[in-house]
Amino acid sequence: MFGLITNNTKKDIINYLTKDGIAKIYELADIYHCEDINQVCDEWINKCHIKNGKYNLMEKYHNTILL
Repeated sequence: MFGLITNNTKKDIINYLTKDGIAKIYELADIYHCEDINQVCDEWINKCHIKNGKYNLMEKYHNTILL
C-alpha cells in the first residue's frame, strides 16, 4: 500500500521504513488491523519521511490486469 500511495518500489519503501520500522509495524499489527489502512499508511509515510517517487505500478501492469 505504501508503494501505491507514494509511487515507490518495494525496495524503496523497505529502505525508508528500515528494519526497526518494519519490526514495529509487525509488533503493532494486532492494533493496525482494526485501523483505517489509509490512516496507518499516512502516519508511517510522515513518520519515515517517505517522499513521492516516480514508479507507477498501475501503469506498469495496466495491460496485464483482467477487468
